[in-house]
Formats: sequence, C-alpha cells, structure tokens
Amino acid sequence: SPGTPTGPGEVIDTNSLMLVGLCTAAGALATTVEVVPDDPSLLADAVRAACAAADLVVVGAGSSAGRDDHTASVLAVVGEVLVHGVAVRPGHPVVLGVVAGTAVLGSPGYPVSAALAFDLFAGPLLAALLGTTVPERPRRTVRLSTDLVSPAGVEDWVRVRLDASGATPLPGGAGGLAGLAAADGLLRVSAGTASLPAGTLVEIALLHGT
Repeated sequence: SPGTPTGPGEVIDTNSLMLVGLCTAAGALATTVEVVPDDPSLLADAVRAACAAADLVVVGAGSSAGRDDHTASVLAVVGEVLVHGVAVRPGHPVVLGVVAGTAVLGSPGYPVSAALAFDLFAGPLLAALLGTTVPERPRRTVRLSTDLVSPAGVEDWVRVRLDASGATPLPGGAGGLAGLAAADGLLRVSAGTASLPAGTLVEIALLHGT
C-alpha cells in the first residue's frame, strides 16, 4: 500500500487508488480491500467476499499467464470466466468473468494497461449498472509529428502529447506512470493498420480539457 516501505521485487500499489478514482468519477461508490498474497485459496476467499458486497469487482494484477498470475484460474473455480485475453494493446491480459451474479474484471497490473482496461470495459459496465451513458471525450484532429509503427492484429491505443508540432506518441511501456501523467489524449490505431507516417491526420480523444 502507499506509504509502506518496499522490499526486493515489491512495488507500490498505485493502481487501486487510480481505479477507485475512475470509479468515483463514473458515479459509483468504490473502496479498496487489503492486498492479498498470490495464493489461490486466499484470492478465492477475497473474491467471494468482494462479490457478495459489490456490483463490480476489479482484481488488480494477476490477469496474465505467469507463474503467480492466478486471477483467471481463481475465477474459474468460484465463478465463470467469460474472456481471458483481448486483442488490445496495452492491456491484452484482461479477464472478464462473473461470480454469483457480480461482474468481475481482472485488470492488468501495469498502470497504463489498467487505465485502458477500465476505459474499455469497466466504464461502460458501470454506466449500464447506473443507468447512465459513458461521457464522450472531446476530440481533436491533428497531424502526427512522427512516424508511428503499430503491432499487427491488435487494436493499439497510443497515448500522445499535443503541442504545436501535433500529436507525439509518448515513449515508455505500459508500466510507466509518467505516460499516464503526461498524456493529453489517446489515439486509437485499428488492428489492420501497421504504420502511420508523420503528417497523417489523426483523431485524438482528449483526456482532459478541450
């Protein structure tokens, strides 16, 4: 948790604070629970308890396929896994499931991936539960300031910085908090687009302001 000294291999859990903030901004009442170790039995108990008290449960991290990634297997035991993995970057290892009638999102552990997973899946779901609609972000059409290469076969959501030169893709991977803080908008590159040359007119969904 924030404020706790870190040991070898440990990181501060900033995702929970971010996700609670995003839920609150969407009009929901959100809270966090204590961090649960990577133990399937403990995780199963925590998911059951959370699902008994909430309309949507977000499990932070553990959604991929590594040795200590247990979210999908735990959901398969205590409920049903509907989706494991989506053709989106960042955020490919998303898990979508249901436990006793409660929706569960297995969120990627990287902050940029977690933020996008919320936008694409949790935001619309919360809006449906609340009987509202997801607010449309203002959009701006600008030119790319540099060449952009996108992986084939996935929908690529690129965070960009806007300035007089146009839209500049931000460096760094999905684990960089700086990429979240510095981004002015999101550029969606379709799965069938491999590259965009500098000067291409693109539509940017603004993350703040107009």
